[in-house]
Formats: sequence, structure tokens, C-alpha cells
Amino acid sequence: MTFKFKISANWKLTKFDDLVLSERGAIRIGPFGSALKKSELSENGIQVLGIDHITPNKLIWQKPKFIPHKKYLELVQYTVSAGDILITNMGTVGRACFVPEGFPLAIISSHLIKATVDLQKCLPQFLSWTLNYCPFVVNQIKSKSQGAIMAGFNTSLLKSLMIPLPTVTEQEYLVEVFEKADHLLEKHRETVKLSEDLLRSVFLDMFGDPITNSKGWPKTRLGDICQIQLGKMLSEKSKTGINSFPYLRNANVQWRTIHLHDLFEMDFSEAEREKFSLRNGDLLVCEGGEVGKCAIWHGEMRNCYFQKALHRLRPELTKLTPEYLQELFFEIAQRNGFLPHSSQVTIAHLTKEKLTEYPIPTPPIAVQKAFTETYQKILVLRGKEKVALKESENLFNSLLQRAFQGELAF
Repeated sequence: MTFKFKISANWKLTKFDDLVLSERGAIRIGPFGSALKKSELSENGIQVLGIDHITPNKLIWQKPKFIPHKKYLELVQYTVSAGDILITNMGTVGRACFVPEGFPLAIISSHLIKATVDLQKCLPQFLSWTLNYCPFVVNQIKSKSQGAIMAGFNTSLLKSLMIPLPTVTEQEYLVEVFEKADHLLEKHRETVKLSEDLLRSVFLDMFGDPITNSKGWPKTRLGDICQIQLGKMLSEKSKTGINSFPYLRNANVQWRTIHLHDLFEMDFSEAEREKFSLRNGDLLVCEGGEVGKCAIWHGEMRNCYFQKALHRLRPELTKLTPEYLQELFFEIAQRNGFLPHSSQVTIAHLTKEKLTEYPIPTPPIAVQKAFTETYQKILVLRGKEKVALKESENLFNSLLQRAFQGELAF
């Protein structure tokens, strides 16, 4: 497959294999099969790095897994060193980062590949940015990893990647530009998160912990103060194209947000359009997946309905506000409070019957309305911050595109 790519006259296409040290093990995939069994993991010792630890250009410390030192001695060849590039070979294939100075002793798992770069030819930081963001390289990774039931990537495919490469001096300049731009973008992300943290803080201050009901509010059966309707079941019979209308599914509902950019359609009769209608202030709640995940419908579009994967909750507004209910569900979900009320076979499901019987703390409506006023002010602030973040992301992506085509002044 040919990829269109405008390359600077001062850059050259170089095989990935030619950018690593000329020594055995310079490119190595982690131990698999009987070399490292789950039963050999321990609660402490030497860390085992996996897919969860790799984000674009950043190695993170979360969900740690360990092996005892004795087992590590058997797997010492998989040890990561400062400057190594780590690449995911399963899941989100090709996601890469470099190992920073001072990172604790660790090895890679079978879902990672490590590469030791020849610093005379390439900076690890630049190569990491290239693997994550250069369209020419990203397209190669996608193409080479397709075809299997689950996308996968191996050392042979990695070695064959063609990398657009400027001089080391220019790499240093570009890495500095990238890191400064990324730092500014991260500041915008942190600002958006702060507004979300503020919302949680206000809720918990006003209403307390919903699981322990620390404020001692009276509890009410949800079905007594809220109409609950499960959406229409999807079937082949509902796909004739007659009376076809867009509908919301689980994927469209995120916390506090409804995404409308990828709506599907199915048939809704006149009676079904009445039954599965959406009104301003309805709360859409995920029945499966991330159980309880919800967002308020604000009348974003006309003639939109919802699938069986979602519940529509229509609060009795003299007793319950949608804003309070949405944030209540968020706090309950964060504490896994829905799981004891879910039906679990392979995936947890919050059935209509369980939801109807669910007892919720019910503060006076005046207190809920006071929270709604604060909520709306924070929402306006959050909206402005999200717009600023989106603009920053667009500028960041434009910068990366120009950089990898050699168009930044150097």
C-alpha cells in the first residue's frame, strides 16, 4: 500500500530496524506463554509493564503488577532501561512511549515490544512522537496490523516501518516544540477537569455520600418519583426503512454528555414514537456496560428516540430534579453502588425492575433546585473551557502535521 506523504528535502526515510542499536535484543517482545504465568505474579517486587502503562509519549504508574525478585532473574533480558521505546502490540496497536530517567526497575509483558535506540541516529523522544502522531507512520502500523481477528503487531512488522527522519539537531528542536505545545494542552485538560471536580465537590458538600447517606435524607423508591421506560429492542424487523428515525444507544451516552455525531436509525411507528419520545429534562441511563452512566437530554434535536440499552427516566419535578439525579447516579457509580442491584451473567445489567425498586436519598426539592442553579453556572464555565480545549487540540494537531512534513521553521 502506498501512503501519500510530503517529506522535507532534508529528511530521509529510514527503516525502524536501522534506528536501533546493532546488538542482540535491541528489539524484543515481552515473555509469553509459560515464561510468565499469571500465577507467578505477586503483590510486590519488580514491576511488570503492560498495555495499561503506555500512553502516548508517557509511561504511567497505574494498576501495578509485580513478580518476585527470584522470577525476575529468569526474565532479566526483558528489563527496560532509560531511553528505551515501549510499543503496544495488542489492543491499541502501536501506542508508544519512552522510558524516562529514574524509572523504577521493571520488565515488559508479552503485550509490549521494547526497542533500544541508537542515539547517534535518533532521539527516543522524537521516535515516540513519530510512532504516535506522524500520519505516514500511523497508517503503516494500521495497515500492517490488520487482517487478524484481533489487531496485532510483531517485531518483524516493527522493523519494517519506514520512519521520516530529520537530523538529530532538528529532532531536538521538534521535541522541544512538541513538549511545550503538549504542556499547554495539558493545562487546558486540567482546567476542564477542575470544573468537573468542582461540581462533585459542591454535590458532596450539599448532599453527602449517597451510599452511606451521611446527611440522613429520607429515602424514596425511585419508581415512586420517576417514570422509567426501557428503550425499543433492535431487530431486523425494525430495519425496513419505513418510518425510520435516529435513536440513541449506549455508546451515545457519556457522563453528563450525549454524543449525536454517529446516530443509527430504525423504524418507529406512531405509537412507538410516543412511547420512546424524549423531552427536555429526561435522564438517559445506561442499562449495561458502565452501569448507571447517564446524561440529561436537553432537546438537542427533534424526532430522536432511544434503544433498549438505555432507560429513560422522567422525574416528577415537584420531588426530583434531573440535575440532582444525574449527579447522584454519578457518585453512586463511582462507588460501585449499582453493582449489588445489577443482574450479572457475563456483563452487569441494571434492569428496569431493579431500577424501579432502587431507594435514593431524597432531599427537599428546594435544596435540589439550589444545586441546579449552581450546576448550571458550573456547566456554562465548563462549556467555555471545553471550547478552549477543542481549539487547543486543533492547533496542536495542525502543529504536528506541519512538523512531520518538515514545514516548521528551524
